[in-house]
Amino acid sequence: MEKIAFIGGYDKTDFIFYIAKLLKTLGNKVMIVDGTVSQKARYIIPTLTPTMTYITENDGIDFAIGFDSMNTLRGYLDEDTISSYNYIIFDVDSRKRYKGYELQPKDRHYVATSFDVYSLRKAAEVLKGIEMETDITRIYFSKVKSDEEDNYFRYLIEETSVNVKKELIHIPLDINDIEAIHKNQRDNILRYNTLSAKYVQAIIYVTSEISGESATNIKRAIKKIGR
Repeated sequence: MEKIAFIGGYDKTDFIFYIAKLLKTLGNKVMIVDGTVSQKARYIIPTLTPTMTYITENDGIDFAIGFDSMNTLRGYLDEDTISSYNYIIFDVDSRKRYKGYELQPKDRHYVATSFDVYSLRKAAEVLKGIEMETDITRIYFSKVKSDEEDNYFRYLIEETSVNVKKELIHIPLDINDIEAIHKNQRDNILRYNTLSAKYVQAIIYVTSEISGESATNIKRAIKKIGR
């Protein structure tokens, strides 16, 4: 079982959904743990019996809602069941939740943010709580890629234990992507063909990095989903 952390106050939930769907289509068992304060997944993933903490399945992916630590998750699922997942993806926006999920430097870490001050400082707040040297990959949701803004983010985290990887993922999110994502939410369908080419390229890149699958195989998985 591999843990993947997506860190930051920016709304990255849908981006994670698209990656998880591809990982599942590639033959993996996947769970998403929504550890954010807003718990967006609680509202956009349908369930008949919502409670404070629950796990629901949607489109072949398990969603864990309301679990603030691995201990609370273990109180719901036994260790063998947890270990049966190929990937557990954590959507995290607080230092306390990050620690509660027992994430380690060996786990893959992504920081997803825009350049508004709230998102940047929220991400930095979590990263300041990481006590061991840990590599992070930046995912910037911004119309333009700005060295000035990247330097500001680096300034915010310069006294942390994280190492910023050279690779930078830039997603110039536009109104068409936002509208496509909102329609997919309403229809409860993950369509990739309505997203911009750059948004899909970012999904493919991250999915490939996590899974080790080639971009060609991932594109085939996207076509399979679209059938």
